[in-house]
Amino acid sequence: MTGPDHAIAAPALPLRPFVSHYAGSRVRDVPQWQHAGLPSRYIDLIVSLARPIEIVRMPGAQSPGAYRAFVAGLQQAPAVVRMGGELDCLHVFLKPAAAGALLGVSGREVASHVVHLADVDGALCNELVERLSSAGTWPERFAAVDRVFLQRLRPVTMPDAMAWTWRRLAITHGRAPVHELAREIGFSRRHFGERFIAEFGVAPKAAARIFRFEHACRLFLRSPVASSTSRSPAASTTRPTWCTNGMRWRAARRGNGSSASSRFYKTMKSAEAMIDACKSSPASV
Repeated sequence: MTGPDHAIAAPALPLRPFVSHYAGSRVRDVPQWQHAGLPSRYIDLIVSLARPIEIVRMPGAQSPGAYRAFVAGLQQAPAVVRMGGELDCLHVFLKPAAAGALLGVSGREVASHVVHLADVDGALCNELVERLSSAGTWPERFAAVDRVFLQRLRPVTMPDAMAWTWRRLAITHGRAPVHELAREIGFSRRHFGERFIAEFGVAPKAAARIFRFEHACRLFLRSPVASSTSRSPAASTTRPTWCTNGMRWRAARRGNGSSASSRFYKTMKSAEAMIDACKSSPASV
């Protein structure tokens, strides 16, 4: 594996309510390997400028496929991605409000699905691929994405009640009880669930599990065990995204003489339990 080139950047200010950040990875001669695209709070927009990204197991009830550019909505199960050879991809971490404001779809339409970007917006797909291909550096590529998105930004806003609920789940790392969230905004549990699914594509309890899972992953990555955990061939030089996530969780559970705290291992046990449950669920097959 030669010449790793990675970058991360914030979007232009007007885009920040809709885009969390950009991440780019460019690596040559990557050994053949597979990794999991893990659940997160973001809608993923990924463009590959090398070979198409091969997804061998989907987060929902879809057949495997290969994608030059795709959108993956909020998901409750991991996807399994096969990588190898040349890697050159841009990952846009979209906030839920971006579904309507930038893509012109609802969160429900893309939840637990991987969709060709051309099927979402053919003109957007063509323009992104063209501009990214003509840009030589990551700052130039990130600036090109800014320009494309700024031209396409729609005056679409998320309902205040749903925006508040999402922020509350984020602040509490998914620990806020669903019935309390419904009571705070003056909705019945049933109406709250219906509105939440219509907006985000997943149920409130599922979203809470995603936030808790993310928090468990962050605790792991900050721990002493993370630095000594066995990784895939490319993981040591790549960021944990759909394109570049190679962590082997079970190696952490086995440990290697580390004196990590019992709280850490309990957190990792919960994270592994969620991964295992996701992998064994019918929806992830």
